[in-house]
Amino acid sequence: MRVAFVVDGFNLYHSIRDAEKLVAARPQRWLDLSALCSSYLQVFGRTATMEGIYYFSAIAKHLAASKPDIELRHQAYIDALKSTGVHVTLANFKAREKFVPLKYCRFRIGRWKRRLRVPIPRCSLSYIKAEEKETDVAIASKLFELLHRQTADAVVLISGDTDLLPAIRTGRALFPGAEIALMFPYNRHNAELKRAVAKSFKISKEQYAKYQLPNPVVLPSGHAIRKPPTW
Repeated sequence: MRVAFVVDGFNLYHSIRDAEKLVAARPQRWLDLSALCSSYLQVFGRTATMEGIYYFSAIAKHLAASKPDIELRHQAYIDALKSTGVHVTLANFKAREKFVPLKYCRFRIGRWKRRLRVPIPRCSLSYIKAEEKETDVAIASKLFELLHRQTADAVVLISGDTDLLPAIRTGRALFPGAEIALMFPYNRHNAELKRAVAKSFKISKEQYAKYQLPNPVVLPSGHAIRKPPTW
């Protein structure tokens, strides 16, 4: 059986951040996805083989002002993943203006700990929020591509995001002969997602520490990719 893994990068990243608070071996963001996913192949039988690992994420360039090295850190990790054969697809963050009615807002003045409500009707507070765009659609598209081209007999989605439910249900309806499974990142389990598939399993917080890339990752050219020192 040929097994493909499709990774929701940000869902996994925030799971790792949760695990880092509880496991002594930290940080754990230098995760070896190839080793982690390979350890689950046996779930699909002795003859299961790796078709590919597909990692989807976006670089948070909008945070560069407050975290100048954030882009370099993520790019170093992406380069390290690619060196192990992981296929990387990057989306974008887009700024979006949002509005919140003042009656739902609470304001804090200086050191005064009490928060004031301002129940002014028909008035809203606007703010700009950067949102990750295209990733969910890209993951769903990869799922359908793998099943349609019959390049994988089983596709494992690594995510706990319920936005992927429509893609899972449609995939199972259109390709009943294929298997769609879920691998929940630590602290990202979802009962509704679990009911949508025939097979699911969880990543324990200890597994992040167990499967780490070497530091440095040395490419065939001799170039070394080093783990960011602040991780």
